[in-house]
Amino acid sequence: MGAMQAQDFNMAKWAIAIRLNSYTEQEIEEAFNRGDFLRTHIMRPTWHFVSSEDIRWLLKLTGGRIQSAWKYAKDLKIEEQELMKCYRLLEHTIYSN
Repeated sequence: MGAMQAQDFNMAKWAIAIRLNSYTEQEIEEAFNRGDFLRTHIMRPTWHFVSSEDIRWLLKLTGGRIQSAWKYAKDLKIEEQELMKCYRLLEHTIYSN
């Protein structure tokens, strides 16, 4: 598997677990927290799980396309610093629930 779409975090963890023999949700969560796999926008502006071992070559392969897909932030004249602040707030909100 190169990447798996991971829009809904809990359902995406379930999708990984059913593809593996005898893994629990807790074990999948622990693997994610260790950084064994990452949740990122590797293919398009939607969430995907990818192996941490594969992230570098995948970013080289898809990075230009993803950056051009996020041009709407430039069109809205949103500075990168403000955009990153929004991402951190969203991350905190999502993972603190």
